[in-house]
Amino acid sequence: MANTEATLSDRPTPGERRGRWLAALSLLLLVPAAMAVVGWSDAVELRRKLEWNAIDVAAGQRIEFNGARIALAALDVLPSTTGLPADRTFARLRLDVEASGPASQDWLDCRIFLVDSQGRRWEAINFAPTALERQFKKPGESAASRCSTLAVGTHQAGTKLVIDAYFLVPRDATSSLRPTLSAMGARPDYLRFTPETKP
Repeated sequence: MANTEATLSDRPTPGERRGRWLAALSLLLLVPAAMAVVGWSDAVELRRKLEWNAIDVAAGQRIEFNGARIALAALDVLPSTTGLPADRTFARLRLDVEASGPASQDWLDCRIFLVDSQGRRWEAINFAPTALERQFKKPGESAASRCSTLAVGTHQAGTKLVIDAYFLVPRDATSSLRPTLSAMGARPDYLRFTPETKP
């Protein structure tokens, strides 16, 4: 008799059964929702890192991008450099930038690359030696800043800046180099410039 009573008391009441069904149903709804939220945040983070959509900028064209008006000023390559292997050389990219508004965190993680016709990419040198800057400097050139200045500078709308980036590249790639520019606030869009053809 005692065993029968214990067995009967172990059975869930109708209210308990209803509660268990509701808990199971809640899990069926909450688990996919939680996965969707995590997936969305991962997708947003991935979007900030990857460059998917190229915006082609023709030689001499100025384009509005990420709160600034940008144009390729020059892409110069040193003819020869003492101390480097014969198949390597340095290149310098100059961008003319006019701020459309105050410095913005949208320019954090600003990336500049050179890409050749084979799809190879070279990232800018973090800190170019002063001697290298002097080799590229032309008479009358204005002082240049780094790309990160657009995120942390004190400039306001209308401020004009020159952005420089230096690269070490294979000499056989110099004829087909195209600069690219992206920043966290604009990715997956990025700019792909076509340099002027030199005679």
